[in-house]
Amino acid sequence: MGKFRVFLAEKLELQDKSVLAFAWITDFPMFEINEITGKVDFGHNPFSMPKG
Repeated sequence: MGKFRVFLAEKLELQDKSVLAFAWITDFPMFEINEITGKVDFGHNPFSMPKG
């Protein structure tokens, strides 16, 4: 998906080649066991809801 994202950014001319931007992730996703399925699941997603 990363290559596809870069491809689309180039194709749609969304890139500003003069800018280099970094992102620092400080609240990584927490994992917990889903009580219904018993599988590992996200406790929260820092990209869509950093803090509940």
